[in-house]
Amino acid sequence: MIKFWLFWIFLIFTIPFVISNEVIVTIAFNDDYNGVKESSPGEFPFHAAIYRSDHRGLNYTCGASLITEYNLLTAAHCFEYRGFFIESYSAVLGVYDLTDLAEESRVYRKFSSIDIHDEFQLISNDALSNADIAVVTMNKKVKFSDFIKPVKLPSPYMQIIGLIGTIFGYGQTSSGSQHTNKPQKGELKIISSHECQKKGQDYPGILSSRSFCAGDSFATPCQGDSGGGLVIKNDEGEFEIIGIVSHRLSKNECSPNDYAVFVDVSRFTVWIQSKLHPCFSSPCGQNGKCINIDDRVTCVCHDDFIGIYPNCEKIECWKVTDCADDRACLNNKCFDLCALENCGPNSVCLMEDHKKICECQLNFKLEKNQCTLKSNLLDGSLFSFNIPKNCNFGECGSLNYLTFFVSSNTKILITDAEVMSKHQNDKIDGFRIYCDDCDKKGKQDIFHLPINVIKIFPNLLAYFAHHTKVKKLTRENFKEMKKLDQLNLHTNEIEEIDDDAFDDLIKLEYLNLSENNLKILNPRIFLALRNLKYFHVSKNQLTSLTAHVFENLVNLKHFILNENYIKSFPSGIFDRLTNLSIIDTHNNQFTTFDENIFKNNFKLEGIYLWNNKITKLSYKLFENKEFLKRVDLSRNICINLLLYVNNDKGEHINLPEEKRNELKNLLIGKCS
Repeated sequence: MIKFWLFWIFLIFTIPFVISNEVIVTIAFNDDYNGVKESSPGEFPFHAAIYRSDHRGLNYTCGASLITEYNLLTAAHCFEYRGFFIESYSAVLGVYDLTDLAEESRVYRKFSSIDIHDEFQLISNDALSNADIAVVTMNKKVKFSDFIKPVKLPSPYMQIIGLIGTIFGYGQTSSGSQHTNKPQKGELKIISSHECQKKGQDYPGILSSRSFCAGDSFATPCQGDSGGGLVIKNDEGEFEIIGIVSHRLSKNECSPNDYAVFVDVSRFTVWIQSKLHPCFSSPCGQNGKCINIDDRVTCVCHDDFIGIYPNCEKIECWKVTDCADDRACLNNKCFDLCALENCGPNSVCLMEDHKKICECQLNFKLEKNQCTLKSNLLDGSLFSFNIPKNCNFGECGSLNYLTFFVSSNTKILITDAEVMSKHQNDKIDGFRIYCDDCDKKGKQDIFHLPINVIKIFPNLLAYFAHHTKVKKLTRENFKEMKKLDQLNLHTNEIEEIDDDAFDDLIKLEYLNLSENNLKILNPRIFLALRNLKYFHVSKNQLTSLTAHVFENLVNLKHFILNENYIKSFPSGIFDRLTNLSIIDTHNNQFTTFDENIFKNNFKLEGIYLWNNKITKLSYKLFENKEFLKRVDLSRNICINLLLYVNNDKGEHINLPEEKRNELKNLLIGKCS
C-alpha cells in the first residue's frame, strides 16, 4: 500500500516536467480574451487523465471523459504504442489542483480493457483516421460524487455545426508558457467542413464525415488536448460530450488562431453503447435472449421460446385454449391432430373444440369401429358426388382422375353402391364433370356444383367443371379443399362469386374462369390465393378493374384477360405482381397504357396487345425489361402509332431512331 501511494505522489510532482514531449492537456488563448477562464472545483467532474509508465517513468498521455462508473471515453491514438501492455496504463479522476496532494476527491484506477475502434489506423503524427475513438474499462468502478460524475452521450447523428462547445484543460497562456496548476476552460465554435478546409490548406490530414472542426481567434485546443472532451449543456442542464480532441489543423506552435479536429461522438453513439453493453446490438437474434455475465455474451432462448439456443422454437400454447378451436396443444405447439394420425379408411377426421373427431364418409356407416358402405344406397339429391358405372381413370396424365361422362339431358347422378365399393377414394386426386355430347347439344342442365366433395375424395389436387349452367360459386363448393392446385371452371354461366368462395384454396396455382358471364371481380375473392400463378378470365363481360384487385396475387406469372371490354388499367394495379411474366389483353378496348403500369414487373417476357384501339405507347413501358421477348401490337388502329418519350417539358415526342432500333426485334405485328 505504501508503494502505491509513493507511486502517485511521484506522479503529481512530475506532471509539469515529463509532459513536454507528450500529448499535453493545454488551452492556448489570448491574454486579452476573457472567454478563457479558470474553472471551479467540480465544474467538470467527468474529466480524467490517462498515464502510461515505461522505462522513462510515468508519462501523462491523454485526457478522457467518464461515461459510466467503469468506463472512460478517449482518443484511439492515445494508445498508439502497441508494444506496451495494458498494465502500463492508469487514470486519475477527481483532480483539480495539480499541486494539492491533500485533495480527498482523487481516485486512481488501472485498466482492465481498451476497446479501439476497428476502423482506426494511425497515418502519421499529424493526420489521424476518422475513427480516432476508444472506450476504456477500468479495473474497479468509481463512486460518483460532486467531483466525479459521468458525462452524457449525445443522440446519434445530431446536428452540431454552429454550436458553441466548452473545452477544459491545464492551459498555457501562450505558446511556451508554463501550464497552470488549475484547469482552464474555453468556448469553441464548431464550423463547417468547407470553412475548415480553407483554414488548413497546407494540412495533410483527414477531415471526414465522422469528424468536425472547432476553434476561434481567441482559444483552441493544443497539441496535447488529445482524448479530452468538447461538451455542451443539454436541455436538462447536464453536460453532453459531442467531440473528442483528435489533432490540430496546422503544424504551427500552439496558437490561439489554430483550429482543431474533433471526433464527432454522435456518429459513434451506437458503437459506444455496444461496448458498454455487449447485449445492446441484440447479438442473439430475434429468437434468443442475450445475458451479460462478466462482460461475456451468453445467448439463451427467449422467454417465449423453447429449446436450446440457437434451436429455439416459439411457444404457441401453454394450455389447450391458447390454440384455435381446430388445434390441440401438444408440447407447447398447436397441432392438427388429424394431420398427425388419420381415422382410417372411409372416414373423415375433424378437429372441433380442440378435440379429434372421427366420422364416416358420406354413404358409410360405423360398424365394429370401422366405416362400411351402406347397403342398397340410392341418393336422389341433386348431383350427389360419387362414382357411376362408366367412370374412367388416368385421363389426365399422372393424376388419378375420376371423370363423369353424362349426356346433355342428365339432371342428377345416382350413387352406384357396387362401383363405389371397388374404388379407393383417398387415391382419387382429380375430378372432372364432363359432357360427352355438349359440343353438339349445348350445356348440361346442372345448375349447382356439389358440396362436401372433400369428405369423399380427401386428396383432390385438380377440379374441372365445364359446360354447365352453374351461375354462382359459394364456399361450400370448395370447402376444405386445401390441397387443390388446379381449378378449371371455363365455359359455364358463372356471373356471381361469393366473397369467401375460394378461402380454403390456399395452395391453388391455376384458376380458369374463362367463358363465363362475370361483369366484376371483387378483390375479396383473391385474398387466400397467394400461391396463384396462372389466372385466366378471358371471354367474360368485364368493363373495368379496381386498383387493388390483384394486390394479394404476389406469385402470379400469367394473366390472361383477352376478349373483355376493358378500356384502361387503374394506376398501380400490377405494382405488387413482381413475378408477372405474361400478360394478354388482346381483343379489348385499350387506346393506350399508363407509362408506369409495368414499372415493377421486371420479369415480363411477353405483352400481347393485339386487336385493341391503341394509338400511342410510351417507351418507358419496355425499359428495364431484360427478359422481354415479344410485344404484339398487331391489328390496332395505329397507322400513325406514336411510340413516344417525354421531353423536358413533359411533352410527348416521337421515339428517337436509336431507341426504335432497340425495339425492332421486340415489336411484332402490323397495324390495321
